[in-house]
Parts: sequence; C-alpha cells; structure tokens
Amino acid sequence: MTTLKHNKKRNVGLVYELISRCLAEGIISGDDKKVSRVKTLARKHFNKTTDLYKELKLFRALYETRM
Repeated sequence: MTTLKHNKKRNVGLVYELISRCLAEGIISGDDKKVSRVKTLARKHFNKTTDLYKELKLFRALYETRM
C-alpha cells in the first residue's frame, strides 16, 4: 500500500482555488443558487476568525512572494 503525503498549507490553497473556480463558474453560467451556496460556504469557512483563513494567509505569503 502506498502512503500519500500531503502538505496542509498547500491543501488549503487548493481548496480555496477550487471554491473560487466554482464561484466563477456559477457567475458565468448565471446559476444564482450555486453562487449563493458557494459564497455562504466561503464566508463560513474562510472568514477572518477561522484557522483556515490564517492558513490561507500563510499560503499566500509563501506562494505570492515578490522579488
């Protein structure tokens, strides 16, 4: 059996990216119900008081460095 390794910081970035893409897809297709559900999900789990938001900030700091 193969063990899969993961990076929690990278995973939170991927999850946020997937939520963002789902939101964009809903906006483009005009699916207001989907947009509303995704917005609610993002606001609930990525607001400034959650650990996911803090991890996302760390991910962005590492990923979006400027040189």
